[in-house]
Amino acid sequence: MKGKFLAGSSVTIADCMAMAILQNADDLHGVPIPADCPALVAWHDSFSKRPSALPATYPPAVLELAFGGLTGKSMASGAHV
Repeated sequence: MKGKFLAGSSVTIADCMAMAILQNADDLHGVPIPADCPALVAWHDSFSKRPSALPATYPPAVLELAFGGLTGKSMASGAHV
């Protein structure tokens, strides 16, 4: 990266799309950013603090569909991974 954002010194659609994809992958599919991608992890940590990048909220039906009926305690225990 050549700046604070993925494509340089200002936020672009690349940052917005990457944030949405990474949130969706982790929140709905249990796929976090790989630890061996430190620059991406650092960017995500920084970008996720922006007011426009608040954690997504999903309707219960979406979560049930994503996790095949796993909810609450079973999701927190990592059973969805």
